[in-house]
Amino acid sequence: MRDKKKKILLLVPRLSDGGGEKVVLTTINELIKDYEVTVAIVVGGGKLENNLPKEVAKYVVSNSKYVNQPQNIFKMTINILFSFPYLVKLAFKHNIILAAGEFGGALYIGAVLNMISKRPLIGWTHGEVFKMIKLSKGNFLRKRIHMFLLKWAYKKAHIILAVSEKTKLDLRNNIPDVGDKIRVIYNG
Repeated sequence: MRDKKKKILLLVPRLSDGGGEKVVLTTINELIKDYEVTVAIVVGGGKLENNLPKEVAKYVVSNSKYVNQPQNIFKMTINILFSFPYLVKLAFKHNIILAAGEFGGALYIGAVLNMISKRPLIGWTHGEVFKMIKLSKGNFLRKRIHMFLLKWAYKKAHIILAVSEKTKLDLRNNIPDVGDKIRVIYNG
């Protein structure tokens, strides 16, 4: 008798047509060989959603016609709050929470779900996130809040996957407490 597959809840900001999203799809295609995967998409409506394998369950937190553009923070917060009971239910049904990408709320949602469900959280960073924030032309307060939340969320992670040594160094320089948790796995 074969054991049931372990279940992974994969949180993604969006599945539009970017390179990071294509890496996520490639990863999903590998994961479904050994795991049961549910994908929770924070901002739905992206072109690559139709490329999800049929074996993957999908949940969309908020749909948007303009998935590649900045979202209304108020509207996103309301949608997340309304979706949260279902997301918690999903977390309890899964063995692992994998949050892909730092921008778009997936990591923050993953950290809160980890606190509630006690399921291990894997944070998957796709670039030098702190460097990107510091160089961005965004609002000062918003940048500070984002950096605070990133530090908080990555400290909750059991493991952090970084796509390069530079990404790992960016995390270690900005969150020294997580150095031992970081594993470099290059994009396929």
